[in-house]
Amino acid sequence: MGSMALVRHPDRNTRNDRNGNESRLEHPLLEICLTSSKGLGLFAKQDIKRGTRILSERPLIVLPSEDVADYSSLKQRLDDLTTVELALFYDLGDNKDLIDDEVRSRIHQVALVSGKFRKRPDGLEIFIKTGAKAHTVFKTNATSMGRDRGYGIFPLYSRINHSCRPNVHASYNPSLGTHTVHAIREVQAGEELLVSYIDCAQPTQKRTEDLEKHGVDCWCEVCKRSSAAKQSERRRHLIFDLKRGLSAYVGDHVKGRRTPDRLIPHNPTEAVTAAENLVQLLCEDCLEGMDLAFAYRIASKYSLQLGMVEKTKAYAVKEAEVELYCLGTETGYLKDGNAEAWLKRIQWTAERDAVKIRMCEKRGVKEAKKADKKADKKAKKGAR
Repeated sequence: MGSMALVRHPDRNTRNDRNGNESRLEHPLLEICLTSSKGLGLFAKQDIKRGTRILSERPLIVLPSEDVADYSSLKQRLDDLTTVELALFYDLGDNKDLIDDEVRSRIHQVALVSGKFRKRPDGLEIFIKTGAKAHTVFKTNATSMGRDRGYGIFPLYSRINHSCRPNVHASYNPSLGTHTVHAIREVQAGEELLVSYIDCAQPTQKRTEDLEKHGVDCWCEVCKRSSAAKQSERRRHLIFDLKRGLSAYVGDHVKGRRTPDRLIPHNPTEAVTAAENLVQLLCEDCLEGMDLAFAYRIASKYSLQLGMVEKTKAYAVKEAEVELYCLGTETGYLKDGNAEAWLKRIQWTAERDAVKIRMCEKRGVKEAKKADKKADKKAKKGAR
């Protein structure tokens, strides 16, 4: 987006928190600007190279998954914040539709228990209004930190808007204790940072359903009614089916959703072909995040089963490259093992197999010599 569409807010870029971490709204690479249609967003101050770690932000507050709907737990966390940190929290956007009468009733109960509203005549009204604002801010901006880690608020990351064709990848890194954001493409100065709030490698209807939960009505380049968007839609249907089929083949079934047999490869050869097709489609549609790493891993894994060592290594190297620019180097926490560990395993397997091959070759040479000796003895006996 060009600079004509931007309105800079220097006051929004100068607050910092008590820990001095990157959640403060002052950043060497970024600035908060007003977009033409999506409110505030994060924009690059300068060109950012692919793979650059743009953010590594600690959470302002964290709630366990079971306490997300419990206002009293949220209130306790907010009471621990400094004035500046509270300003960071309440300065975030919120979706007013994310509150209902049941939540207001809970906030009312918390007010009655605390009794803090009694100091002024309109105290109860203010308490409920503030509580409702806190609830909607949290629900709008809370980011999953992974299984059993709960949800966190990351003020600077929360400024990044959604796109179904993102230019950054975001994820919580438990090894660092921070939410990291990496550039997955070259980002030019003045360009807005865009992340996907959902699994964007799926058709428009499913993306729309998922985005409704975030209160987002997306009109990115993929969602617009254009010829380019139609081509992208065809690719996304194919990508969605290939991902489902490959996930089912490796045993990673989606809960509550049965994958049709026609989508599932029947053998390693078909799995490699499907993974290669997935790689091509993801690259054509500029989806260069962890879905691409998944495709390279499948291609590498089943190439190994087929004994195609060079192909196995090539795909493993590609996976490691994608993982590096999506997540950085601190990836020991990954469930299925990081790409570096997989690459080492391949190299170890190749070296082990090479030793086996050499031993087989030596054995074969010995057996051939024995056979030759036997043949010579037979020949000599026959000559007599």
